Amino acid sequence: MRAPLTFCLPGTAQWTRNLGVCELPSIRTGPSMSQELSRFRAALSPIQTAAKGQPWAKERPWRTKTHVVLEEGVMVVDLHDLKANLARKAVAAVVGSGPSKAGAVVFVVGRGRRSVGPGGVLGKVVRSELGAACKSASGWSVRPVGPARIAWITDWNKAPASVVGGGGWGMWLLYAFFAAAVCVAFAQALGLFGE
Repeated sequence: MRAPLTFCLPGTAQWTRNLGVCELPSIRTGPSMSQELSRFRAALSPIQTAAKGQPWAKERPWRTKTHVVLEEGVMVVDLHDLKANLARKAVAAVVGSGPSKAGAVVFVVGRGRRSVGPGGVLGKVVRSELGAACKSASGWSVRPVGPARIAWITDWNKAPASVVGGGGWGMWLLYAFFAAAVCVAFAQALGLFGE
């Protein structure tokens, strides 16, 4: 069953070229996403168990309940509070559990204040693991989402604009302003405006 059609603005939900009509994917909420959240948390439960042995586990425990969440219809796995080897295993567990129905999974890697390069050590680990996984499947890709997050995109058509880089409101306003300026310039060149 397809989701109902509603009017929406560019950059929201699944924008189409059909006079501002969009489909709101039913996958963004409801029982299928809670099942998916449970699936990813179950796949990462061995990581939670192993994380209990980290030196900082008592002050900053890594738990699937707090570090594997659903944000705006996208699964987010926060790798903070994991050592690099556990972060590598976490990424492998997520990839091994299969693609998200939302079309993407976002990994939070942090900024790497004590490391050189974007994302620091965890960012390199995630890019390496996801890069290897993407080579084995057609259509999969890795994309940075800001300085502290990396997305594993398995379906560009389902993944939200916030992950695939839909431009947001600022970009659409810029396009609208540019289009209006072009129209005014053509109208003036054709002499449609009085002098």
